[in-house]
Order: sequence, then C-alpha cells, then structure tokens
Amino acid sequence: MGTFNRSFWFLALSFILTACTQGLVPLVSKNKSNSAIIGGKEVTNRDITSKSVVGVLIHDNTTGDNEICSGTLLKNNLVLTAAHCVADRPKALSISIIFDNVINTEGQATTALRPVIRSAVPAWWNAPTHLETDTGDIALLQYADTTPKGYTPITALASEDDLSNGAEILIAGFGVNKVSTQEIDVNTYPDLIGAIQMGQIVCEDSIRLINCKEVKMEGAGVLRQATSKIKNVRYSSSEIELAPLSGNTCHGDSGGPAFIVKNNKLYLFAVANRSANSKITDCTTSSVYASVPFFREWLNMAAAQLRDETSKK
Repeated sequence: MGTFNRSFWFLALSFILTACTQGLVPLVSKNKSNSAIIGGKEVTNRDITSKSVVGVLIHDNTTGDNEICSGTLLKNNLVLTAAHCVADRPKALSISIIFDNVINTEGQATTALRPVIRSAVPAWWNAPTHLETDTGDIALLQYADTTPKGYTPITALASEDDLSNGAEILIAGFGVNKVSTQEIDVNTYPDLIGAIQMGQIVCEDSIRLINCKEVKMEGAGVLRQATSKIKNVRYSSSEIELAPLSGNTCHGDSGGPAFIVKNNKLYLFAVANRSANSKITDCTTSSVYASVPFFREWLNMAAAQLRDETSKK
C-alpha cells in the first residue's frame, strides 16, 4: 500500500494523545500560480470550500522538517484528515491546524493556527490484515482555542446511498500541482534504496533497478479545488475510487475532502488516502478515498471520547 506523501475493528478505537507546539521552518513557495491540487482552480474567499477546508501542518520535532496535509473542519473543534498524516510517530510530531488559503515560506498562515491537542485513528490503521485495502486511513483531530471567525463546519454525509458511479464531485486540498520526472544513474544516485522507499525514485523494475526516475514535486501550500468523478463506490468495503476531471489529488492533498452537492449544500463523503496504482507517483491515475459514511459510527464514538478527555482536564 502506498499512501500519498505528506507533501513531503470494526469499530474499535485506537487513540493517540498529542501535545503540540507551533515550531515552524520554511516549507513552501509564495507563488500561488504554481501551488496545490493538480489542475482545478485556486480557492477564493467566495468559495464555500474556503470556509471548511483547512491545512494540517506536521512538524517533526526530531528532524525539524515540516510537512503538510489537508483536512475538513467539523463541529466542536474537530478536523477530519488521513491517519498516515499524523499517526505513524505521534510522540515525535507537533501538529497544527491552518486556517488560511495560503501558507507562506515560513510554513505559517497569515491568519491563524491552532495546536492539535488530541487525535484518534481506527484500529484498522496499520493492522496486518488491512495493509492493502480497507486500511482505515482516517483520523480525527481536536484543536485548542476557538475557531477563527468566518470558518464553518461541514456536514458529513450519513449514507452511501447518495453516491453513484459516474457522479461528478468536488475535491480540495493544499497539495502539489506540478510533478515531473528525470532519469537517473542508479550507480551514482545517493541512498538509492532509501529514495525508492520514500517514493522519490520510481523504477520500472525496482528489484533489478531498471528505468529508474527521480520524481520532483513542486508547489504545495495553496488551497485549490477541482471536479472529479466517482469511478467505483465499492473499491473496497470502506473505500471509494475517484477519477480526475478538471483536476486530481496529489501529494499534500492527503486527508483532504471529497464533497457531493445535495439540495444545494456540500456534504463531506470521503477523505483522500492514496493513488489507486502504487507504481504511478505522478498523480495522473485515479485516487482512493476513505468513505466517511462507512466510518460514521467510529467518528461518532471518537468525537465523544475526545470530548470526554477534554472535560476531564
């Protein structure tokens, strides 16, 4: 299973409590025209997505690196994102929610950040029997302080009955929007195996190291939205496959939303996870999303336990 990079049960709970700070280092370019979701358009304050889609800033306290994912604002200071963004090494990470459409070169929003104080992931995440499909790649984050003015929680779709193959939907995120590849010399490339494991190098044959190329990604940090379509509502029991239309999901869009329009209102129905083809890393293929209606029971349980943890403080 290959998830989208952070630009760089049924239904048991597995909780991770995190104490987060706002230590920041340079992250992205200010050049808006070369940032975020592949294709689509830059989100403005007139777009409803600007009021409900947020950035998730992940700071590695060990290396000092910053990475970015996307998320969706829910009520009660909660954000829905992908587990692979936040759950692999929770004690080593400081996580903040970014309430802005643009992140500047210092990895900061021009308006407001809120530290994440608690998070929850399903027991499926990283379970040996759920590594290829039904991965449970979904996470609920709770942030401190008040929600900035102008932001509005989104409503989660209650049932997959409202979803159908071929339906046009809306995706959004802060990920890269330019991916290029360049052939390399496998005899001289530094730490080739590590680079392959990190997805920085892709090979036609990774065992014999044939036709290897370096994958370069640019421009994470500006919120964009695009249209896509549902390719397979039943990619797995808990996952949905989306195919690109005006744009596509890419690295940094992990955790970002997929919306449907119902009665002139946006409903969140899925969370960005990974490419449907782990051998293709240039974001040209369809994407796999975690189904929000499938995880609805878990989300309700997780939200209640996070609230209980808060009330005990």
